[in-house]
Amino acid sequence: MEIFWMVFLADSPGFTIAQIVQYCMVFITCGTLCGIGITILLCGRLGILLLNQNLQAYEELMTDDTDDKNMYGPKPRIDSILEIFGIPGLHLKNGKIDIIGILYLVCLTTSTTISRFVIFPMVVLLRLDICGFVIHDLWIWLGVWRNPITTVIDIIIRTPLTYTFFMECQRTLPFVVFFMAMPLQLFVQSIIKLLDDATEFGGNKFLREASVRIFKKIQLFVIIPERVATTQTLLLMFVGFAFLVCLNFGTIRFLHYGLSIVYYMMFPILGFILTVVMREMLPVAIDMHERSVEILRLWRHNTALKGRSKAFLHKTVRAMRTLCFFAGIDDLIFYKIHKPVLGSFFSTIQDWTITLLMSYGP
Repeated sequence: MEIFWMVFLADSPGFTIAQIVQYCMVFITCGTLCGIGITILLCGRLGILLLNQNLQAYEELMTDDTDDKNMYGPKPRIDSILEIFGIPGLHLKNGKIDIIGILYLVCLTTSTTISRFVIFPMVVLLRLDICGFVIHDLWIWLGVWRNPITTVIDIIIRTPLTYTFFMECQRTLPFVVFFMAMPLQLFVQSIIKLLDDATEFGGNKFLREASVRIFKKIQLFVIIPERVATTQTLLLMFVGFAFLVCLNFGTIRFLHYGLSIVYYMMFPILGFILTVVMREMLPVAIDMHERSVEILRLWRHNTALKGRSKAFLHKTVRAMRTLCFFAGIDDLIFYKIHKPVLGSFFSTIQDWTITLLMSYGP
């Protein structure tokens, strides 16, 4: 609607570079939200089942069979009270405070509360929403702006649209946490535990079949959703690339463009957040691959030392493959996520940012 207005109905039809960048960011954001919603509908149940199995494998790995009974202490009273209301406890089974779980609780709760009761009313009252700009231009074109009745109708139209937008935005955070951040965290901690155990092999300590079974479970958690995860990885990397290029371009080009400070600060702040997220997520997948390579190398060496007594286990370990994530479309794999990809990805972002800055003058 806004595009139709700018091209055909405005007093000076056409786009400025600021409007082009704004529309690119809006289209990318809306497309990403729609994609996440469709993914939840199609793969949500499978993702929850895999996450539950992943949690069971992680608990099995972190539980030492010899010290299991001695390690668990009495349950704190506050955890018993919270369980009455269906809330998980604040302590782990070994008595330590669950810092990661508390962070998840605080972040997910505060993000929902702030977006619903703070950001949403401010955006509507200050007319900072996209719908507000579109409807404002429409009222001016019709010549009914500043009319009290028009103001009431304007708020009635904009409020549910803006509320829906913010609710969908804040729903993406739990999706990212439950389907990406939490599984990756469990994978990493499990791999670190297995690698620590593998480095201690020698003397009377050898590879246990339980460790191999847990590693196979982790492999299944990566292989089963591989086709969906491959497509999601490619799309998320493409969206992150396009979004970050637009934000970098807006941060540099619009520095003295005359934009309001509220609008301008959106570019550097979102760009910084997106950069931090990508620099945290990609190295995790790369580190998992490198650690799994080292684990299998140590396991093969350890089982080979036992000779025929561990012949079957040695053959099993030799046949196991490393953990690795790919990017592509369904079964068509374009590249695997390993260390060279990280440098190439961010260098490509810099190249395209410079290209846009040189292509569009101030």
